[in-house]
Amino acid sequence: MIPKARQALALTAFLVLGAGCGTDDAPPPPAASVAPASSVSPAPVTSTTTSAVPRPVTLEALAEHPCQALDEQEMADLFVIEGQSREGGEQETGFRQCQWHSARGTLLFGPHPGFDMTADPRVADLEPGELDGHRTMLGVDTSRDRCMMYVAVTEGQSSFQVAIHPQGQQLGMLGCDIIKQLATKILGNLA
Repeated sequence: MIPKARQALALTAFLVLGAGCGTDDAPPPPAASVAPASSVSPAPVTSTTTSAVPRPVTLEALAEHPCQALDEQEMADLFVIEGQSREGGEQETGFRQCQWHSARGTLLFGPHPGFDMTADPRVADLEPGELDGHRTMLGVDTSRDRCMMYVAVTEGQSSFQVAIHPQGQQLGMLGCDIIKQLATKILGNLA
């Protein structure tokens, strides 16, 4: 598989989540210019009610309110703990993201309506693949037991990323199965 040093580099690129990716006119700055993930403070807890969100939803709308990517049933399917959604992160990453705390770990979603992260050279070491007809880049950081995936919504134009941070649990490849489920649910809700 991918050497651990390269996996760590890919994870770092993922964790900074492509600062500045929310603009249509410029790619994100190199990962080295963004604050390390360990300095990122948690976003405030929000209780976003997602059952009233009309489906399908655009990636642009999710860029404003990423926790609306899932409805209540989809969160239940992924074992998200009720009332445990956090929205924010734009100060650290340059765009909004959502964190859902679940029985399996923290699930992350970050929309990039103006940039295709699957084409970013910083993630070239991740494994290319396909999910429901969309190009993906998948990576596992075995030293931290984390899995991450970038999904092209419109190849060359827009994407999103999903990840799981198991918080002490040993999920291994099961973590990748969970984020594939998360990505599939999000793709199913997109216009």
